[in-house]
Amino acid sequence: MSKLNSDQEQEQQVTFLLIVYTTIFFLDTGDRWMEFALKSIFESEILVYMHPRTRFKLNFQPISDDGSLESAAINSGCIALINAGVPLSTMICATTVIVTTNGDILVDPTAEELLNNAVSSHTIAFSKTNIDSSPVYINSKGKFTREKYQECESVSREACKKILKFLESTLESN
Repeated sequence: MSKLNSDQEQEQQVTFLLIVYTTIFFLDTGDRWMEFALKSIFESEILVYMHPRTRFKLNFQPISDDGSLESAAINSGCIALINAGVPLSTMICATTVIVTTNGDILVDPTAEELLNNAVSSHTIAFSKTNIDSSPVYINSKGKFTREKYQECESVSREACKKILKFLESTLESN
């Protein structure tokens, strides 16, 4: 949290700033897309009216990408906000799944698997409070049928349930 200049502040709610830094000197459209997607996810979950005239700034600086970067950014962003004491309406959890060339669904693929073995990839995020309903975020790429996407969503949902359970037990023990 940090104070804002009077010309930047919103009197009734938080100003939320999110920046994605890369290890190279320029941002490409993929980085800008991830910045936009992360900002929209977290802005909808932060209880913005609890801290008027305040700015939350969340910086993402990936130092490597061995696959599933987008879901890792969503999960780490949620944990960072919780750790900072930012009031959220719910916890968010994301996974990346791919459909392989032989039709299998693989959770948390490596960069090599994404590049060489994926027919489609899906980053899907769920909120803890509505985990059994619609995802809060979907980013799908490649060729897939509706049925295969629904399988991916189901696998992702089950993985998110396990991750959320782990996060809850970790947060409770601290």
